[in-house]
Amino acid sequence: MCLMAAGTWKKLVENNQVPRVVELFNKAIEASLETHPMRQLTASAVKERFDKCAEIFEILRGDLKWSLMKIEEHLPGYFQQKMNGEDWQPSARSSWVRPDNMPLVEDGAAIDGDEGAIDGLDENVAAQRRIFLPGDPGFSIPN
Repeated sequence: MCLMAAGTWKKLVENNQVPRVVELFNKAIEASLETHPMRQLTASAVKERFDKCAEIFEILRGDLKWSLMKIEEHLPGYFQQKMNGEDWQPSARSSWVRPDNMPLVEDGAAIDGDEGAIDGLDENVAAQRRIFLPGDPGFSIPN
């Protein structure tokens, strides 16, 4: 396994998204240290885990063209499967809706550069993806 080259990063994420991806990898690695502890934490062991995250990320973002939000939801589970020695398969679902606890905006700017669009749907459909319930801000009944 090898660490993603700088050119690969440039193809898969914008410069302002790199810290977000690294934080995602860090969270997955930290969780793996609880489920797969080591007697002595070594730089090579952490690098090996980082490379596993990068390998999964390259498949999800590069090959399958998943949004960062979708990857954030799925990568930790896929990484755990990989750590357990299990075969993992990306979700075959062609559409995805962000969970309610995942914000649409971060620091006043749209997340992911795709403004949270659902994979495979055009912007008009993606804008209508949130279901508002009575009492929610933005809820209205059409005339």
